[in-house]
Amino acid sequence: ITSNDKELIEKAQDMKSMSFGKKHNYHHERIGFNYRMADSQATMALKSLEEFNLNMYKRHKICEIYNEIIPEKYQMPNNRKAIWVYDMKHPRPDKIVEILNHNGITARNSFKPMSKQPLFNHWRTSVNASKMSENVFYVNVDPNVNLNDVRETAHNIKRILNEF
Repeated sequence: ITSNDKELIEKAQDMKSMSFGKKHNYHHERIGFNYRMADSQATMALKSLEEFNLNMYKRHKICEIYNEIIPEKYQMPNNRKAIWVYDMKHPRPDKIVEILNHNGITARNSFKPMSKQPLFNHWRTSVNASKMSENVFYVNVDPNVNLNDVRETAHNIKRILNEF
């Protein structure tokens, strides 16, 4: 969390550490969570920040490759700043995800709208959100994969999309 609100930061710091409070006397003033980061996790996070620019460059390069190879009718808007997956749309996304995974290409179905989640199903469902969630799927974007392998994967995805 980043904020210039000192009170908010103090509250968040307390909550991330199980809301022990300043006394740490096992009397919890509010619900807390165990979101404390281990030193090993912090070391990994700091190391990844050193590689941030190269990582982002590679992710955008992978997106460019997919945009060149995947037919436009399957592409989603190219508007992500942080590319962690490559989204696509298809009338049979479940079948596509199944086939891609069977062929060793990591693929997942799209996120579902909050109104489709059991805890929030009393909300009115957005028609757009529902439609998109039913037709969208994505493949993983890994900046450590060789770009020639990404091209080969993109061609395989294109072939599968066109077959179904």
